[in-house]
Parts: sequence; structure tokens; C-alpha cells
Amino acid sequence: MQKTKTMNTIIGTNHQALNIAEARNKVAEQCYLQAEALVSEFCPITDEALFRSSFTSYVTAFVKKDKYLSLIDISAVFNFNKLSFLEQRYKEYKVDTAPKNFSYIATKPEQLIALDYATALSKLLNEHPQITELKHQLRNSSIPLLINTSEGFSADIGAICLL
Repeated sequence: MQKTKTMNTIIGTNHQALNIAEARNKVAEQCYLQAEALVSEFCPITDEALFRSSFTSYVTAFVKKDKYLSLIDISAVFNFNKLSFLEQRYKEYKVDTAPKNFSYIATKPEQLIALDYATALSKLLNEHPQITELKHQLRNSSIPLLINTSEGFSADIGAICLL
């Protein structure tokens, strides 16, 4: 965690957004693997990037180039509907995480002050000799800028960024 008193300081990671992107990419990867398994019997995938860009176009181009497959009606022996569904789902769920920033960024000095306050308060509460009882008593209460989890109290960085 960077702690300099300048503008645009990274103060944490948005784990919720990061986890959502990772879950979406898992679904997309499963679709890719299913599509790969579906076509692997007759269509070798030599260009993975091209196949990922369009499953159906890749297979159609392969069939047109193949001297034997081009002579038959491939849709009679191959389920293009399933491949098309997998491609649509892949594109729907795939998230390019490279251009995304999953960091919480403090843009005002007040946010850094609030982070220092929340961090100090959570440390004090977590060191309380009767932490279990304290957490139980405060389970339905809201302490501004803090999160009460099973691991203890911590700064609510999302709320701090909204200040």
C-alpha cells in the first residue's frame, strides 16, 4: 500500500471487481475448451488467437480449404449451433483485464487522512482484549469507514474513496 501525501495514490485493490473479472474469464475459458474439444476431431487448431477470435469462422475457413471436407455438407455431420453458442458465450464472458485498473485510488488528501484514521481505529479495535465480544456486540452496527469481518476490523477502502 503506497502512502504518500500526493494526489492519485493507490490505497488498495478492488478485490470484488477483480474476482468478478476472474470468474467471467473462467467461464470464457471453459467455453473455449469445450469448443476446442468439439472441433479437435476434424479441425486442428494451429492458430489459437485466430480460433479465439471466431470459433465458427475458423472452422468454416478450415472446411473450405480442406479438399475432402469441402465436398460434403459439414453442417449435416457437425453441430455448428453448439459451436456458435459456445462462441457467443465466450465473447460475452471474456474480460480483457490488461487495460483495466483494479486499484482504489485516493484523489484527495482527505481520503488519505480518512485511511490513516480508519487504519488506526481498526488496529485499536483488533487489539482489544475482548475482541470476540466486541465483534459480537458490533455485528449489526455500522462504524463509518470500517468493515467488520470474521477476521477482524479493517478500513473500508471503497467507502473512503467515495469521500
